[in-house]
Amino acid sequence: MLVCSLGSGISTLTTSSTGITRSINPRETLSLLISAENQDCLLGPHQRSPVLFGLESTSGCTLRLDDIANCSLVSQLLLDVLRGPNYPQDVASFGNCSLDRSLDWVQIKTDTSSTEAQGCSIPLSLHLDIEWTKYGTLGNPQAKIVSIREVIQINTSSLDVLSGGGAVYPIRSSVSFIPVSAPAVPGLRATPTFNAKLPFDFFYPFV
Repeated sequence: MLVCSLGSGISTLTTSSTGITRSINPRETLSLLISAENQDCLLGPHQRSPVLFGLESTSGCTLRLDDIANCSLVSQLLLDVLRGPNYPQDVASFGNCSLDRSLDWVQIKTDTSSTEAQGCSIPLSLHLDIEWTKYGTLGNPQAKIVSIREVIQINTSSLDVLSGGGAVYPIRSSVSFIPVSAPAVPGLRATPTFNAKLPFDFFYPFV
């Protein structure tokens, strides 16, 4: 089993026609693009790196505005590139979560920014906010993911304005980990009590 600790991959859950599957395969889990010089968003293959627990990162690719002939098609292609193949619906709250325990899995929620763009609307960035807490004993706490939110930013003005009249525009993907643990307070155990029962004639014949 994978232990969810600093720098380890995040287990994911996907559904398909063959059922529910759990995976830690880098090609089937949360991942980000590996930035390369002059990497074209619409020309594959795209190399990816798995999201590692506790490690924040930013990457991306370049969109050539001349390639936007079919806006709706390009918009979906960009979203698929930002998310990666086999994008999961849920992630494990712990590294060794069981498929039989639904409460061990956290659903990925999507937040898409509103758009007032004239003409073509495309995703400019995809950001993952992952909230986590320390769970368990004070001496040996375990990292637990409590929520994950996918934030997709859509252009709110024309692409020509965004690019400043240039021919390319950068597309970004990123991830951040937000600790939400309350300050740890050591608990004090109550003083033990003894409930001793003596027979009624224990002190006979002295009393």
